[in-house]
Amino acid sequence: MFRKAVTLLFLLSPAVSYAGLFDSTPELKCGNDNAVTAAKEWIYNEALGRLQQDYIKEPTTLFFDIPQTQYEQQLRAIPVQFSDVITQNPQAENA
Repeated sequence: MFRKAVTLLFLLSPAVSYAGLFDSTPELKCGNDNAVTAAKEWIYNEALGRLQQDYIKEPTTLFFDIPQTQYEQQLRAIPVQFSDVITQNPQAENA
């Protein structure tokens, strides 16, 4: 069950990069702030997936029987910062 959940998390993590695609809030606008937030979430999800895939021993414990939630909290505590972010429209303006 846990592996299925991790697999789903890993497979659906790229969906976070499409800021606003699956969100129903009308005030969401896909600008720099949303792109930065989506990138931060993507980095976190990828790091968590690699941690679980490469180092997991049992479904509930990692390294030396330390609870997985403790590692997730430590992973969340790592600061991710972006500066000078520019978002571009991949479509031509005349299209």
